Amino acid sequence: MAGGKDAATMEAACGAMKAFQCQVTDMLEIVIEEEGRESRTVPVAGLPCRIGRGKEAEVQLGGWRVARVHAELQRIGRGVKLVDLGTIVGTRVNGERVVEYGPLSERDEIVVAGYRLRVQGSGLRLPASGRSALLDDDGLETDVEGREAPAAPKIAPEGDHAATGAAVLLRNAVSRRSDDEGASDHGDGQSGQGISGRTLATPVNDAMPTAGEGCRADGGLEGHDHACGSGSGSGSGSVGGHVAGDRRDPGEHRDSREHGDSGERPDAIRGEAGDADEQGEASGGAGVRDGGKVVSMGAAADAGWRGADDGIDQVRLADYARAAQEQGKALGWRRLVQRQLLEVIDLRRSNLTQFSADEVKAEVRSAVERIVAGMQNLPPDIDRDMLVQDSVDEAVGLGPLERLMTDPLISEIMVNSATDIFVERKGKLQQVPLAFSDDDAIRNVIERIVAPLGRRIDESSPLVDARLPDGSRVNAIIPPVALKGPTITIRRFNRTVMTPDTLVANQSASPAMMEFLRICVEQHKSIIVSGGTGSGKTTLLNVLSNLIPVGERLITIEDAAELKLMHPHLVSLESRPPNAEGRGAITIRDLVKNALRMRPDRIIVGECRGGEALDMLQAMNTGHEGSMTTVHANTPRDVLSRLEVLMLMAGVELPLAALREQIASAVDLIIHQARFPDGSRRITSITEVCGVESGKIQSHEIFRYEQTGLKNSRVQGRFRACDEVPSFYEALRDRGVSVDFSIFEDDAVTA
Repeated sequence: MAGGKDAATMEAACGAMKAFQCQVTDMLEIVIEEEGRESRTVPVAGLPCRIGRGKEAEVQLGGWRVARVHAELQRIGRGVKLVDLGTIVGTRVNGERVVEYGPLSERDEIVVAGYRLRVQGSGLRLPASGRSALLDDDGLETDVEGREAPAAPKIAPEGDHAATGAAVLLRNAVSRRSDDEGASDHGDGQSGQGISGRTLATPVNDAMPTAGEGCRADGGLEGHDHACGSGSGSGSGSVGGHVAGDRRDPGEHRDSREHGDSGERPDAIRGEAGDADEQGEASGGAGVRDGGKVVSMGAAADAGWRGADDGIDQVRLADYARAAQEQGKALGWRRLVQRQLLEVIDLRRSNLTQFSADEVKAEVRSAVERIVAGMQNLPPDIDRDMLVQDSVDEAVGLGPLERLMTDPLISEIMVNSATDIFVERKGKLQQVPLAFSDDDAIRNVIERIVAPLGRRIDESSPLVDARLPDGSRVNAIIPPVALKGPTITIRRFNRTVMTPDTLVANQSASPAMMEFLRICVEQHKSIIVSGGTGSGKTTLLNVLSNLIPVGERLITIEDAAELKLMHPHLVSLESRPPNAEGRGAITIRDLVKNALRMRPDRIIVGECRGGEALDMLQAMNTGHEGSMTTVHANTPRDVLSRLEVLMLMAGVELPLAALREQIASAVDLIIHQARFPDGSRRITSITEVCGVESGKIQSHEIFRYEQTGLKNSRVQGRFRACDEVPSFYEALRDRGVSVDFSIFEDDAVTA
């Protein structure tokens, strides 16, 4: 009788649950807003309701940043909750990134990769008349009054930025591999299995789940329609205890078995070792039990690899072997390692943001070493250690660029395509014999760089600027704008702080030049450094800024923080690009205007390239003498013309004569820097701005560099003084400043 009563109670509860679900779904709809488009409303046909870009999603969103199944609406005892399915971009509710959030209300704003969603309808709360004993999705019973506490929002840990980037690389690689293999019936977040059905983060107590563990009251695995088998169940719980199993209908599982789902799987992460069901393994994942422990990445990878030793598809192995002969053995085998890594470690179902970058790298290295060790057919002429290192770099680093980033002599790295990589080393461009495995590998590197910064790059926004943790500046472009495939340009900065003595030792300037510039900086002369791209303007600006006396307050303003000033009273500001909605931009001009309210003694702007030039010159004219900036120009005379154009870009209608008066009174010196064919960089001119005469700005050259020829492919020349004494030097001497007039005598210094 007791058993029959319990069964009746369970049946009644399930019936009430189904009735409640009908109540909820009949009264729910999702309002979707996208920048630049009219909002649309999508009715919710049933729960759980999947949100994503895949065909299997009931609510479909477009865009590369949206996962195939990005998030899911699920029922809970008192309403509806939102669950993020382990995506990299993440899901935000009311501005906070969440793992799950509920119960939802109509006031809650959900943000998915630029889309703003609101769930509305009376189904968000259980009507009083419908309250009864219910089972929530965790199998917990609520009382007849529905007094179960609402699910607290589980905030996703922001984690280590570098670790987040590592997760970006591998998870998105898995997603794109799935897309490439025609995964039309499977989605992100639906299959949390590796080759043998195990995941990277499996909730167990020092062992894999055994029969009966993690089973629901109805006998099925959490999130599945399979009964608990006697074999080793696979875990699909994500890090942090959030259950996210296979959400497919039972019919979809049957269809996959009826059609002989083996060999080349639609979903790359399900592996190639044959159907897991046919091998006696559960095709789902056990739920996280109370007190369940999450195994380390290495332990889970070990478990996954033990089931994959014999699972390397021999046909695919032969394909990669042939590719290795055509494109280089190491490259072909590296592609094979990457594919096996994605199959062994299911990173879509794992929240790597809780691991540090070093932990992620160590665990991935362990998995790669096992993959390489299991390759019995690996040719002996391939260096296994190098293959492991290259594979790890491509999986959780910058790929072949990792080696280049450790070379202190490389100042620029340019990736034109997967096989065309150039660097600027010692000032000279040269191609390096390194390559990415494919375009997807480049995309992964770009994603790893931009994801921690909150930037986006996709077909609708194919350009992005970012910065690496070491301060290097990055520009990335992807198709359709980049015709040959994704491109990356990295501008690296010398970690060694340059000094005037360093410039003299490198023959970038003469001792007389540096002595003159030291006096000018100390005496508050406003300076503009000019030159072409890569000529060393920022380096020289950094050297000059470090000559500023200690007792002054400095404010630096840059697009990307490059200046490294050793000054005790320093405020550094950096501009900010707009967000995905086109809002929130902070421009250089905004920062210059704001800096004037911060009581600066000097303002140092990394580069003037727009209307901020007007504000900068006005600051130089209004008590902020000694300020400095850089401008792109080919000659010192071109600097004056370019400043006129930049000031007009501010939108202020001033007569040309007024602009020239402003320039002449604000700017004291123009220092021109140039890069020569041999890669050397030198100060080629130091020019004083003297004033306006007959409507033209007057100037005269103080120092110059004269090229005399080439010797052993090296530029030969000399630094010379022009027998011109600056107009302000007499005034300095009259004020008691110790100045040396002999440096202006024509005494050439060979360089």
